[in-house]
Amino acid sequence: MVAGTGKPGRVGIDGPSTRSELAGPSGIAVDSVGDVAVADTGNCRVEMIPGHAGRHFGIAMKAHDLYTVAGTGCGRHSSSTKGPSVEDPTGVVFDNTGDLLIADASANRILELPARSGRDFGVSVGAGQLTSVVGTGKAGATVDGRTARSSLLDDPEGVAVDAAGDLYIADTAACQVDEVPAHDQTRAGMGLVTGHLYVVAGTGVCGFSGDGGSGVKAQLWAPSAVTVDSNGDLLMADEGNSAVREIPISTGTFYGVVIATGDIGTVAGQGTYSSYLNDGLSASGPVADVNYPSGIAVDSAGNLFIADSFDRSIREVAADDSVLFGRNVKAGDMYTLAGILAVGGVAAGDATHWILTRVDYPYGVAAGADGSLYFSDQGANTVRRVAPS
Repeated sequence: MVAGTGKPGRVGIDGPSTRSELAGPSGIAVDSVGDVAVADTGNCRVEMIPGHAGRHFGIAMKAHDLYTVAGTGCGRHSSSTKGPSVEDPTGVVFDNTGDLLIADASANRILELPARSGRDFGVSVGAGQLTSVVGTGKAGATVDGRTARSSLLDDPEGVAVDAAGDLYIADTAACQVDEVPAHDQTRAGMGLVTGHLYVVAGTGVCGFSGDGGSGVKAQLWAPSAVTVDSNGDLLMADEGNSAVREIPISTGTFYGVVIATGDIGTVAGQGTYSSYLNDGLSASGPVADVNYPSGIAVDSAGNLFIADSFDRSIREVAADDSVLFGRNVKAGDMYTLAGILAVGGVAAGDATHWILTRVDYPYGVAAGADGSLYFSDQGANTVRRVAPS
């Protein structure tokens, strides 16, 4: 256990994380030195559990204690709070410089808590000062090429940052994924301007289509999370379509699926709702069901992890033939790391086979640099860690 007692609430502020209460935690993130950030959604706060003692975002912290770094509680806004408060945090991510990005879903914006002062995404930011970097706060349709601060988002639930510092947003109710570049660049012959917003996946019409073609011509349905692997390939939890989809930087084979540069493909799930019954089969095969995937993560070896929310499980999809968490795995196949492996179509009951631990409603997943995996269990109000084998 990393955080939470299992009881929903708000007890144990700035104290041992395993004695502190959370309320419906959703997105989680872990940085290269083991600091963990949690979107404590039901408490309208973002918490941090440092892996080492020191000052983080202007707060003196002890290792493994829990501290609030953003938000003052639901329905409250302290006059002493620097910048905007957090209303509905659902997604968090650390960038390579230690800044924390927050998806404030129902507030229709992306917030940044910088580790140092400077200028990010075309916006001046101050160390430890919560700043809105994307969105006006009003819900609406994305328009390509607008400045990020003047753009409309619609219930954005997830955020990711690549190695270059570019920001990706799961614009959930808009059924799109957006990008805000950290630096001027040219991609696919199009000039991208720092701090402007561009659609990289989804037409804005919710549905399921487009595999094998351009990401911007494909349909998504309520994408809830995004992540970028070490190669710069973009992966999306297409929650409403019960699938994980990918847009690669270069043509190749990804978890057994061939996808061309800039095209979109489904690498896990089939868009159907049914119990997942068999480990060790193709993640994109006819029985590879993931039901309402809320979170995704990719480790340094390229292995994919999925919070399979409705199936109460954490799934893993191997990038290569290897040993993963003590199990021999084959490239492109899917396995249950934690939670339910249904038996005979039973989702949860006497015939259920539980792997590693009981899981209620997993939401977020994050891969640690040491090979461990972290996941939030929104239904159980906890954050857990699976140690590497």
